[in-house]
Amino acid sequence: MGGGTGGAMSNWGMKPRSTARTLDSFVGGSEKQKENRAGRELKRLNAMIPAALHQRMKVACAQAGTDMTTVLIELLEQRFPEG
Repeated sequence: MGGGTGGAMSNWGMKPRSTARTLDSFVGGSEKQKENRAGRELKRLNAMIPAALHQRMKVACAQAGTDMTTVLIELLEQRFPEG
């Protein structure tokens, strides 16, 4: 008849832990930055692309023995060269 969480304790009413972060640390990312094989710092980029394009890219990368991230970086480098 308890109908609750099966005896599990709840945090309800407890003081939340401090998760304050400075704006610089938020924008700068986490302490553990991923790096690619060339040793460059990487940032995650999420983008919505057409499913058919994603499938073509995935197949082409698999056939070429490369990963999609490498191909995407190469394309973006061509489109946005360093100034």
